Amino acid sequence: MAGSLSINVGVRGLGNFRAYTAEARRAVADQMDAFMRDQLAISKTAIMAATPVRTGLMRRSWEVTSQGPRAYVLTNTTPYATFLFTGTIHMIQNRGLVAAMNDQSQRIRGAFAQQGS
Repeated sequence: MAGSLSINVGVRGLGNFRAYTAEARRAVADQMDAFMRDQLAISKTAIMAATPVRTGLMRRSWEVTSQGPRAYVLTNTTPYATFLFTGTIHMIQNRGLVAAMNDQSQRIRGAFAQQGS
C-alpha cells in the first residue's frame, strides 16, 4: 500500500476574529461620531458668539442635527439667517458671521486632518 503525506493548514477561531474586527470597527465609528459632535459643538459656540443680536432669536436658533450615521450639520432655521450670510440689495452681508463660519470650517478641516495622521 502506498502511503500518503498531507499537510493540513487551517485557521481556528476565525469566528472570534470576525467578531473582534466588527467590534473594533464599531468602536472606531463611535469615536469618530463623538469627535464630529465635539467639533461641531465647538463651532456652534464660536458661531453663536459671532451671530449679531437684536432679539436673540437667531443666536438661539443654531443647532446641530444628525443627517445619518456619522453625518452632522450645524444649521440655523431663522428665516433671515441666509440674508445675514449672503446679504441683500438693501444690506451687506454680516462679515463677522461669514468670517466665523469660514474660520470654523477651516478649523474642522484641520482637526480632521490632524485626527487622521
